[in-house]
Amino acid sequence: MRGFLKEKWVLDVKEPVSTSPIILKEDKETNIFFGTETGKLYSITTKGHLRWVFETPQSKSFFEDKKKQIINKPLFVNKTRSIVFSSEGGLVHNISLDGKLKWVFETSEEIKGSPILNDEELLIPSTNKIYFLNLEGNLKKELKTKHDITTLSVYENKLFLGTKEGLIVAMSLEGKTFWTFKTNAPQLARITIEEDYKRSFLIVPSQDNHLYALSMDGELLWSYETKGPLSSEAKISIINRKKTIVFGSQDNNVYLLTEDGELLWSYETDFWIMADPVINKGSNKSLIIVGSYDHHLYLLDAQGMFKLNCMPGLSSVVTQSGSEISSLSTEIGDEKGKLIDKLKTDSNIIGCELLSKNEVLVLTKKGKLYNIEIDLS
Repeated sequence: MRGFLKEKWVLDVKEPVSTSPIILKEDKETNIFFGTETGKLYSITTKGHLRWVFETPQSKSFFEDKKKQIINKPLFVNKTRSIVFSSEGGLVHNISLDGKLKWVFETSEEIKGSPILNDEELLIPSTNKIYFLNLEGNLKKELKTKHDITTLSVYENKLFLGTKEGLIVAMSLEGKTFWTFKTNAPQLARITIEEDYKRSFLIVPSQDNHLYALSMDGELLWSYETKGPLSSEAKISIINRKKTIVFGSQDNNVYLLTEDGELLWSYETDFWIMADPVINKGSNKSLIIVGSYDHHLYLLDAQGMFKLNCMPGLSSVVTQSGSEISSLSTEIGDEKGKLIDKLKTDSNIIGCELLSKNEVLVLTKKGKLYNIEIDLS
């Protein structure tokens, strides 16, 4: 098989990376930002050159130093032209695009969820509070909850909380609870909110091995069970003129479902999938890009394929394009992801983002940033 994935460059920051990258595209330049376990925020050019590193102050003890870890993807705030990131130990930093500290805010609890921008407010989820800050870093209010918050999303001035006790909670900005939905384990990945002209709904990955679809009123629409916890965000996109949901699991598989929760295909890697999947939609072909803890980046055809377990008169397994055998019953075969190519990196892949239609950025646990070219010509 010819290689469709090719390394353009690799940058080694020589320390453990703890977040997936964000990509800021400007008129004159594009910059890449990511955080590390030691509390550093890196800014990198698209050529793989270091622009600057912001380092949080050193702590006096090893335990406190571990609390500096940046555990969530940084947030770009356009109005202030700055990057906001939080550390597990309860600090929120705002950094200018040239790497200068603008302000720092300290909470009284650990921070597990990512900062959220809602209009001109920053929402910071902590152990049992949500802090509302203005864009200058000043506290506007604290919203106390009964829940140990692990992830936070906001939609039309409603808060949607994932919690350590396994509850999904919908509440107002003032703290009024609208509804709760009980799962059997915490939620670590951000809740995805989908809106269209037919209906809006929530997609919730859970550590209880299930992907849940909930109505905006908290009613269960459907659930899909895998064989491992779900620790990364689900992505929703139109593929082959149909709305689909892509997500990874710690059962080593990436799944593609219909919006009604029916399996279209799955593809098994050799270890956990912890990075959010990437969807690359082209004019002729849509691609699913997945980074695995098995050190490999996978390039999959979003169409998938149908794999026959048996066929009368044939001794070997036959694979055909799924669209060409729609009349066949799936009872005699399985829907499988179609591998186009894969590329080995140095360690566990923790984040992937599209840099362009033909380039994907890959971050690994040991601290390497890869620019990978996708060549389907």
